[in-house]
Amino acid sequence: MPKFNFYDIESLANVFTLANYKEQEDHADIYILSDDPILTRDQPDITFHNRLLNAIYDANHNFRGTIQIHDLHTKTGCDHLAKTFGLSDAYIVNNPKSKSNYPDEFRPVCDTDPNYDDNINPYICSYNGANYDSTMLSLFFYYAYTLDKNKPFNPPTARQMRIENDSLFTPRFKEAMPSYLATPYNDGLYGKPDYKDPRWAIRKNMLMTGRHIDIAALNEKQKKVALKRLLGLMGFQILESDKVKHDAKLTTQEELLDVIAYNMSDVVNLKELFHLDYYQGQFTLKRQLLKTYPELKYEKQPKEYAPNVSQFSVRRDRLYIDSTSSQFAQKCLCPYEHLTDIPVVSFMYPAKEKAAELGIKQVDVLEETKKFFYSKFPQPEIRAQFDEIYNYYSAIRGKNFNESINYRDDYAVQDVLPYPVTKLSEIPKRPNSLPYFDRNGKYTSCFVNFSTGGVHGAEFNKALYEADMIAYEAYADDFKYAIQVYPNPVDLRNAGVIEMPDGRILKYNVFLRSGKSIANSEYKDYLKDKPELFIADDDGTTKLNIKYVFTSTDFANHEDFTSYYPNLLRMMRAFWNNGLGKDRYGEIFQQKQDYGKLMKDKSVSKEDREYYAVLREGTKLILNAASGAGDATFDNNIRMNNAIISMRIIGQLFSWRIGQAQTFEGAKIPSTNTDGLYSVLEKDLNNLILARESDDIGVEIEPEPMYLISKDSNNRIELKEDAQTIISASGGTVGCRKGPVVTKALAHPAIIDWAMTEYLIVASQHYKGLSLDKPFDETIGMNILLSAQDKFEPVHWLRMFQNVLASSTGSMRYIFGKTKNSNTPVILPHYNRVFYMKPNTVKTLNLSAAFAKTITDAQKNKRQKDGLRPITIDHIAMQVFNANKVNIPTDKDIVVVKITNVEDDWDVYIQNKDLHAIDDIEFEFIKLNLNYDCYLSLLKDCFEKNWRNKLPNRRYVTFQRQNNTLETQTITDKIALPVNIANHCWVFETLVKNKIAYTKVTPDVFINDKTLLKSNERDFIAKEIPVSNYDAYIASIIKKEKTKKMPKSWCGYTFTKDDANLLNNDEEITITAKTANGNEFTCQIKWKNVDGEFNLVPKFDT
Repeated sequence: MPKFNFYDIESLANVFTLANYKEQEDHADIYILSDDPILTRDQPDITFHNRLLNAIYDANHNFRGTIQIHDLHTKTGCDHLAKTFGLSDAYIVNNPKSKSNYPDEFRPVCDTDPNYDDNINPYICSYNGANYDSTMLSLFFYYAYTLDKNKPFNPPTARQMRIENDSLFTPRFKEAMPSYLATPYNDGLYGKPDYKDPRWAIRKNMLMTGRHIDIAALNEKQKKVALKRLLGLMGFQILESDKVKHDAKLTTQEELLDVIAYNMSDVVNLKELFHLDYYQGQFTLKRQLLKTYPELKYEKQPKEYAPNVSQFSVRRDRLYIDSTSSQFAQKCLCPYEHLTDIPVVSFMYPAKEKAAELGIKQVDVLEETKKFFYSKFPQPEIRAQFDEIYNYYSAIRGKNFNESINYRDDYAVQDVLPYPVTKLSEIPKRPNSLPYFDRNGKYTSCFVNFSTGGVHGAEFNKALYEADMIAYEAYADDFKYAIQVYPNPVDLRNAGVIEMPDGRILKYNVFLRSGKSIANSEYKDYLKDKPELFIADDDGTTKLNIKYVFTSTDFANHEDFTSYYPNLLRMMRAFWNNGLGKDRYGEIFQQKQDYGKLMKDKSVSKEDREYYAVLREGTKLILNAASGAGDATFDNNIRMNNAIISMRIIGQLFSWRIGQAQTFEGAKIPSTNTDGLYSVLEKDLNNLILARESDDIGVEIEPEPMYLISKDSNNRIELKEDAQTIISASGGTVGCRKGPVVTKALAHPAIIDWAMTEYLIVASQHYKGLSLDKPFDETIGMNILLSAQDKFEPVHWLRMFQNVLASSTGSMRYIFGKTKNSNTPVILPHYNRVFYMKPNTVKTLNLSAAFAKTITDAQKNKRQKDGLRPITIDHIAMQVFNANKVNIPTDKDIVVVKITNVEDDWDVYIQNKDLHAIDDIEFEFIKLNLNYDCYLSLLKDCFEKNWRNKLPNRRYVTFQRQNNTLETQTITDKIALPVNIANHCWVFETLVKNKIAYTKVTPDVFINDKTLLKSNERDFIAKEIPVSNYDAYIASIIKKEKTKKMPKSWCGYTFTKDDANLLNNDEEITITAKTANGNEFTCQIKWKNVDGEFNLVPKFDT
């Protein structure tokens, strides 16, 4: 078992600390550099060592080991640090002959040393250490060991280290801190990088040992996520010092103890994070790759294309365990020299050599695709849609997109390229959306979007789109008739109304622009109101109109194109290596297949099967990362933009062609991806088409029957044929249904993903009358949430309902708490795990955020015009900023804002302890006081905004009794009322100006009150209330009606008797009135019951 150390640095104004936790020994070395000796002084009754140990124990339940304190003012302490981490400024520390100016005893053990054993020499692990900690450590060594013969040892002050720390966090260096070590600074200016700088060499040699691991880098998708956020998500302790901020000057020993205790929390819990399956898997497979391919570490032999495995021949650009997948792919496929790209993009497939090997003809895939489509569809209008795709790809074909030095070396003649460099951005974009067409040339409900990266498609809301088109065509016919009758819009304005051929009477304002005088009357541009299925982006491409996004459900065949990109690249010989004399990519692909069989072979021992599984994961990493590395915008040894662009477009065309062939035979394709399709088609016919098309591609296609719920290519749920057993769920609102994971961002409780998945499964199958087009059923949603208690063990259950919130120093958004009886903000740590609790639960807070909000130009101009202050400052927000020691910007509003997914009146409980260690009392407290209504609100919002389908001309009324849903009905002329409890009635309840208003629900309510459907865009909720409540409300309305009389005049206009009669009979009249300045204006006015009170309500043409 390899050994691991975990370390972390803290740099404050007068204290510099480093905690190094040795896992196997359960021991921590605490290195302290304090500018104030009193901070580390022993007390009369207890030593500083013991006091520190107690503080660490109190703050970290999962550490009960030993500690040793090292004073970095002393040479003994610094020597211990140097021997632990290694200190060398040699050209290359791996080579014993490469001399260092520092003592030999400081030379670190390297993984290239003879007889190196990682069971003896530990890996040195950090989080973001490749950027920050290793840079700070190098600076400390540089200052401590001066190489000055007169004063060889001169440790820096903590203040000096803090100044260096602050320099690293300036915009110039924050994202690339190591570059600071090679950047000279003179007379207030930074110079050109000098990579011979000893500071750079010290850090470089630490890494060259191969023993330093930045754990953040093992999780490439979430590399930038803070350690404390990941710890919180995975249920571990989140500990920040509540006594000091990072730039503070410590004044008491208690503050120092607090800092080191949370310093230790970071390293001890970093160990917990590292031992999660994902990080262990990444460590194991990359460690194995370094063993399998020694060329990743060693230089090439002088006369052979093979590694010279020797500590004297370690390459300066060697790889490490925390190197990126892209770097592994580059050096595995071409460890020395570089691969040659094809001269220009070409759609010839397969490679000429591969075609000869297989005895097949090489074809131009784009031209073959055009022949295929044209053979199916002779209609010019359909061909024209396809031609947009064809012409875009034709414009790419024959051009060079590789601007690398290697490409120039390979093809330039007298420094002139035969094929000038073109950028993809220079190719004019075209409409790239295309429906699938049936054999009659009719567009189906499914479509695809082409690009140079991949093809993606889904099902759209065809019923809604077609209903909108029918409505638009009727609307357009009205316009055409009006224009025919009144070619001059002034005549229509003077007429006031127009009678349509079907007898309808329409007012002029249906057709004419508002805000125009009679003489300047204009017709509206009705053509712009035509529904667009695909809308244009600024760059000329198209995408599905968000209005027509649709959640589709069906029993489908998943056509998974086995290792699609790897197979295409293999067939194209894209990574052929002349130095090796073979296609290593193809070789690694075959190894993946072989390892896959061996890892399942029961005749092989369990240990060997596990070993083959690791080897297979390593091959997958290389195969999957290769295409991205090959299409890089920076120089590398496998950069081949032309070949990769060719492969991606060929792959898209093949995928789409299969889907179109299936559609032609009657299939529905609810989801399309570059490497697979989902088709709804009879099984035998489906397999026949797949067999025919897969022969042309040279890729194996494995159909898998399943039940599919899909919104688009990124958001879907796959179930087995029983439509109950979940295979997978992906997307931002269902992807974490099993709980938070370190590879996915999560900004809401994971229980929402789980409950959303469960709800979609039952709703898609019409359980208890549910449907994806009906309003969210709160009763069933609540039942799902409550059932989670029986689905997860306690710690997992807590992780499902937690929400980890983070303040952001970058965007200047700081979360704070509020109590019910105080306006003083409660200052919180930057990271917090919260649970939503019942109102008035003890130890809870309401949360908001102080935010520095950018002021738009329009706001600036309006404030200046209105004589207002240029900046808005909220005093509570200012208190929060000051407490967090924020440099207040002078050009932004300082305001209080809502936190995403947390209402500001929700009672929130903060629990930052390790969830694995909380006691039963604490667990029961959270469980009993959890406010499920808050989680239900998030769940409902998730469904309504992300998954619900809107069907044309369909509205619903939901009947609720005591917040439980009884049933949901489609609104027709008449509705069937559920039987009431005695002395109760059904009402539509609305809130107007904080007053509850009721409309009594009768079977004929929508017939009797035609305005209901027009005035309410949303679905209706009918609530059951006591009749007495309704009677009291109506009585109050009648009283207001009787006591309120219509005024005799309004804005300078005196009503005549005829005006009064019309208004009292609910009619609208047109009047000319005057403003306070005496300016005349015309409006329509009505005497109207508003919120239970009659008022004159004007209406203006706008």
